[in-house]
Amino acid sequence: MRYEDDLRCVNEWSFLADDLRLYLDTHPGDAHAFAALKNALYERRAAVDAFEKAHGALTADAMAGAQTYDWVERPFPFE
Repeated sequence: MRYEDDLRCVNEWSFLADDLRLYLDTHPGDAHAFAALKNALYERRAAVDAFEKAHGALTADAMAGAQTYDWVERPFPFE
């Protein structure tokens, strides 16, 4: 169950960051929204790092620091 919880956390922070980016496209002067976006991006990065530490690479970007190519040996996030 932890896998699903960790992935849900990444998805929630990702959704919030995307939503805030869309809002800021039409309201670029909203300092409160910009601060919220920066926080969401920070929390998303932390959630991705925690996910990858516990379950392996979430995106191909994580393979840059890998010792072996085990991307295809793990379940994909959508499975």
